[in-house]
Amino acid sequence: MRNLLGFVCVLGISLMLIVGCGDSDDSDGGGGPAQEFVAEPPVTVSGPSPIAGCDVPAAEEWENAETEPWIAINPTNPDNLVGIWVQDGKPRRALVAGVTFDGGLAWESVVIPGLTLCSGGDLPAAADPWLAFATNGDLYAASLVYEERAGEPGSDGILVSKSSDGGRTWGSPTTINRSEAPFQLPVNDKESITADPADECSVYVTWTRFNPNIVTGDVVLSRTTDCGQTWTEPAIVQEGGAPGQGAQVIVLPDGTLLVFAQSVFVDPFPIYVKRSTDRGETWSEMPTVIATIVNQGVVAPDGGIAVRTGPFNVAVNRTTGHLSAVWEQGVDDAPPVHITYSSSADDGLTWSPPIRIDRTPANESRDREQAFLPSVEESDDGTIGVSYYSFQNDVPDDARADTDRWFIHCHPDFADCNDAAGWSDAIRLTPESFDYLTAPTAYDGGLFLGDYAGLTSAGGDFFAFFSVTGDGDPANTVFVPIRGR
Repeated sequence: MRNLLGFVCVLGISLMLIVGCGDSDDSDGGGGPAQEFVAEPPVTVSGPSPIAGCDVPAAEEWENAETEPWIAINPTNPDNLVGIWVQDGKPRRALVAGVTFDGGLAWESVVIPGLTLCSGGDLPAAADPWLAFATNGDLYAASLVYEERAGEPGSDGILVSKSSDGGRTWGSPTTINRSEAPFQLPVNDKESITADPADECSVYVTWTRFNPNIVTGDVVLSRTTDCGQTWTEPAIVQEGGAPGQGAQVIVLPDGTLLVFAQSVFVDPFPIYVKRSTDRGETWSEMPTVIATIVNQGVVAPDGGIAVRTGPFNVAVNRTTGHLSAVWEQGVDDAPPVHITYSSSADDGLTWSPPIRIDRTPANESRDREQAFLPSVEESDDGTIGVSYYSFQNDVPDDARADTDRWFIHCHPDFADCNDAAGWSDAIRLTPESFDYLTAPTAYDGGLFLGDYAGLTSAGGDFFAFFSVTGDGDPANTVFVPIRGR
């Protein structure tokens, strides 16, 4: 929910064929990895707010806004994809799932029950939605629930909901942790959830638990080994000091757990990883630092308004254990920010030197060179895909911040992905640029469509899920298949 770094955000959609590195071949399972990708037309997933009649009012600029999108694909049925988002805002009145069983042609919206006052829970707001499918098709959704506070202590918690029918219906949420905060901001923050690919009943939730002074805290983890019936008490992964935020769990093919986080309240901001070889019982004493982030934040062109973004994203090849990490990185300690990539081929023990990989062209306006809010995914055929926003199509002095989302890829069999030259040109995912200036405003004053955006894969295809603004609509979620061939 909270972004203590003040990062920024952007997005986009469009069709375009792009040739990757190497000679082309089919990705039908018998012809080798895809080296060409085509983005299909976007499908708008969200519609009118399904909780419009709730007695808890939303702020006017947040009415019918769908933000913080994430997506997961069912390993037992690749036509079953589920997206999730925050519905409305100030307070963020509910979490809603978009569910499809035909590969993304038709979607239905489902309010996740029992989280907020508008969905049958006891707190006003929910944020930071994250999804994970288990290998048996069970679907888990993690969320932060909290009170909007005006100088008074309040309550917050980490909850997990479960669906056994591909996202159509959901059981009552399980409270993983609940805190009565002695200060105005949540004690618990920025959770994520990961299912173990080798054990259909093992699922992990990790998040930041701040101390009352706010500037220190722990990265903690809870797990279930009985398909969500019970969860362990939060165990400390990284204790004290500058708290790690945006924690994400990766499960390696041999069962090793990796927890990634980014320290805040130190400058520059290190991204690090801790490891456990006993399913989270114990953790490595010292973290491995991947890189340090220098980022002065993103600003929208034609207005210079700050854009709220998120810290980083990580992905793993489920077969080889190859790891990829992406984040926003400043250049020479000044704007613009770009998309930076690093990888590990030894289970996260060492990492390649960070490189810039976005394809944003040079511009006399540095604001229009910014690229931000990246997502990364490694497909089953070994392709590494990355999506991000940029302002490169912005028209100067038209009182708009023209924004698009893009997709690039690299395959280690055909190119050196630790060399910027190994990455493809960018495919535009937004047919028309949208105006970021009409996005709703977050609590820290930045324009907000999310701290992250969704990207998943099946076989040789990728699927992007992100928010865009529209005429008279502060934010909609859209789905774009990116077909490999």
